Parts: sequence; structure tokens; C-alpha cells
Amino acid sequence: MTRHRGEPAPVREDAPARGDAPPAVLLRGAGKTYGTGHARVHALREVDLEVPRGEFVVLLGPSGSGKTTLLNLIGGIEPATEGEVAAGGRDISRLGEDARTAYRRDTVGFVFQFFNLVPSLTAPANGRLVAELTGRGDEADVLQRGQRRTGLHSHHKPAAATHGASDSTG
Repeated sequence: MTRHRGEPAPVREDAPARGDAPPAVLLRGAGKTYGTGHARVHALREVDLEVPRGEFVVLLGPSGSGKTTLLNLIGGIEPATEGEVAAGGRDISRLGEDARTAYRRDTVGFVFQFFNLVPSLTAPANGRLVAELTGRGDEADVLQRGQRRTGLHSHHKPAAATHGASDSTG
């Protein structure tokens, strides 16, 4: 089913009860501008978006339409230059770099389009790096889970992994 801008979402009988819970995502007048002066580019302007908890949203649009920029704002990868961005009732639009890093680490999950492993490190070294940066699980457990999920062995480097496997290392 395709919906167009301005059309209300259909009511789902199996939708979770929302009560007074804040929306999963809320943007009010959000925007992102890169550069200054004549090199200024408005990647997003005055975006208003509300996604209730439990809803599934798909972003579609041509290359350069702002999909990645929007996800970067919601995910705390970069701050909005204007407006408000909130996730789960928490205003993330004014967080500093350290707080945004903690928000991403503790709250957000991304599967990037391109590899995000250190190409010069072996699979275990990449796993150790993830364990150290996240503080999640002991090193041996992280490495074993990563090897089971990716099929990489201790001497492999990221180039030996499939695209999906390298995204799930760690």
C-alpha cells in the first residue's frame, strides 16, 4: 500500500497501545545546512515528521533528496542546524558531541551501506575494537559471536567478508 504526503496512516488492529508514550521520532522545523556563503547547501529545510512508536516507515526518494541526512539527524550522527529533533521523547537536537556519541551507542542501530571495519585489522582485531569501544561483553564472547555471524576466521581481514557479513562483525 502506498501513501502520499498528507494522507493519514491506516489504523492497524494489531498496533501496540501507545497511551501517552512520546513518539519514537519527532522533528519540528528541522533542517540541515552545509557550508557557508555561496557554498551553502540546504540539505533539509523545515522538516516536520512524527513517527509513533511501533510504526514502520520507509524513506523513498531520488539521490540527493535528503534521505541520508534525515537519518543522520535522527540517529545523532550529525546535529540539525535548525529546529527540533527528538527520539523517544528525548531532545537530541541540542546534544553535544559526547552526548550524541552516548545516544548512538546506547540507543541507535545502523546498518551502513558501505563497510565500516578497519581494513588493515584482522577480524578478531576489529572485534576487539568493537568490544573496547562499546564495553559490551567480554572480548572472547564478542569474537566468537562475530565469527559465528560472519564466517570469518582469525586471520581474515574485512576484504574476505561479504558485504552483509562485514556489517555484522562485532
